[in-house]
Amino acid sequence: MQLLTMKWIESVVLLVVFATVGAIGSFAHAETVQVPETMIASGKGEELNDYMLGLYEKGFHGAVLVAQNGTVFLHNAYGIAQSQDRVPWTTQSPATIGSVTKQFTGAAIMKLEMQGKLSSEDPITKYFQDVSEDKRTMTLHHLLTHSSGLPGHLGRDFDSFSRDDLVSAALNAQLAWEPGTKYRYSNVGYSLLAAVVEQITEMSYEQFLRREFFDPLGMQSTGWELPEWDTSKVTRSLDLQPPNSVLDMPVERWHVEGNGGLLSTCADMYRWHLALQGDEVLSKTVREKMFTPWVPEDAEGRSYYGYGWVVQPTRRGGELIWHNGGGAAGYFAMYRYVKDNAVFIVFSNAKINGRMVNDDVAVTLSQILFGEEYTKPQ
Repeated sequence: MQLLTMKWIESVVLLVVFATVGAIGSFAHAETVQVPETMIASGKGEELNDYMLGLYEKGFHGAVLVAQNGTVFLHNAYGIAQSQDRVPWTTQSPATIGSVTKQFTGAAIMKLEMQGKLSSEDPITKYFQDVSEDKRTMTLHHLLTHSSGLPGHLGRDFDSFSRDDLVSAALNAQLAWEPGTKYRYSNVGYSLLAAVVEQITEMSYEQFLRREFFDPLGMQSTGWELPEWDTSKVTRSLDLQPPNSVLDMPVERWHVEGNGGLLSTCADMYRWHLALQGDEVLSKTVREKMFTPWVPEDAEGRSYYGYGWVVQPTRRGGELIWHNGGGAAGYFAMYRYVKDNAVFIVFSNAKINGRMVNDDVAVTLSQILFGEEYTKPQ
């Protein structure tokens, strides 16, 4: 299974009534925000937790955080993080965010644009040599919006790929169509973006993320190689044998770098959500570029891709800014609904009846928070 995002339009993927919720409050200094280790707020928090307890009985294992207007209503964990020793999930259990890693890559490119070190309109010929004729019009913008025509992936989760291997394979890959013509989800494009980050900064992709984002925001449980992980607490897949973690991947794994693989926690992703509302790490100008619905994902235009985010209208009005991800190590979804000023963060390491349910859970939790009808766990 690839570390591909598993993205569906809400009206297609969800087996519950379509509903929406919001995301985004205003916090100037996300690193000062103290996220409660666990929280079940009276009233709505209890109702949210009751739903999750019912879902746990049906096979859910993971952690969730629900917040609105800067108030955390639910931050709790359920089930088993590692099956071998029956290690319980906690809200501090590091887990894969899969393809949601792409939003950090998009943010890294925007940070470098803020610093005047690149432009999203730069052709890739500015950063790579021996670019074939069919790719000479390809730009960083095409890579960011999945409109490059590059293939979806070049390897499996646990294959070994060096950066040079990845760049060479990508530049020699056959394009599905001319760059800028259509949308085609591509992990390969985001790995090329990570290579651009390393070339410009002369540091590793993860070191740059840590310096610019993770350390300033207090996201000490986010990363891949740099955090001092307690591996006994890192979550592992309950779906596969042996139970996998992204920490089991080879040292050289560039088919995943920049497009998947980072570990994080609910609290750290909430800090990131808060930071994206202000100018602390990214200016208003580049944040607007990140969240612009640049390229339609389907012929009907029901959803669009920004820079590492899916953007689409919601039933409640306003925009839903979201992404999900999954692979051999677990599943993740982050839903940010602008008008309602709320965020829904869902980690899991097991499917239910063969389905990744993180998107379903995020939407159902939104229905509960806003007093709408919802379907109890089936």
